[in-house]
Amino acid sequence: MTIFVGNLSYKASEQDLKRLFESYGDVMSAYIPKHAKTEDPKGYGFVKISLNEEGLRVIETLNGTLFMGRELTIEEAKNRNAIPPKGRVSAVAEVDYRGTAEAGRSIKRVFLGTLGYIVIYFPLAVLWHNILFPEFYDSPGYFSGGYPNFLFGFFSIFLQGLVLTVTYGQFISSDATIKTGLKYSYTAGIFLWTCHVVPSYAAKHPLSSNITYFSLETLYLAIQFTLFGCVLSFINRSRSDASAYHN
Repeated sequence: MTIFVGNLSYKASEQDLKRLFESYGDVMSAYIPKHAKTEDPKGYGFVKISLNEEGLRVIETLNGTLFMGRELTIEEAKNRNAIPPKGRVSAVAEVDYRGTAEAGRSIKRVFLGTLGYIVIYFPLAVLWHNILFPEFYDSPGYFSGGYPNFLFGFFSIFLQGLVLTVTYGQFISSDATIKTGLKYSYTAGIFLWTCHVVPSYAAKHPLSSNITYFSLETLYLAIQFTLFGCVLSFINRSRSDASAYHN
């Protein structure tokens, strides 16, 4: 049986992979594909086990376990010949396994990023506007006309989080460090600040009339997007590990 090993540490060698599986069965060979130009590992590998029964036991035992700081994804390889005699995996096998694993991780990142934005936004908004500083928002008529509809507000925040997370994933391919996450988040926050704070009050009233409101709302957005930048960096931390190794 040929077994696919996904989310493999970039520092793992074929010998490391072989030793990991030898405790569970007779390992015939282990293979980690590498980039043709750089010879850097691609983050996944294949192991060939002599007996199918041993292979099934390995999959059940090791799938989801931590190995060299990574949670492994282990399943039976769809292509039995994924380990070639001369040490080169076919293009079909690379697209199949690498693409499937990366797609799964991308969906997970989008879900967690959107959820993180919602979890940050709602508690912070209630704490800031309704508990800590309600008088500063009531006086300039911030909530004039009543409070917003909850479902409409939730859907709006959900879309914000979804768009921001997806956009981050599209433009930040590998350098997912805390610095990059904060830089992206602050850029988005400044854009929202110009669309929200300035038109909603500063453009309608003299700035000197309520400098406190203007300052509080600016600080509120700064806190919100600082937290969101940290969340994005944490969710995408595996990308920064890959970038650091490849550099």
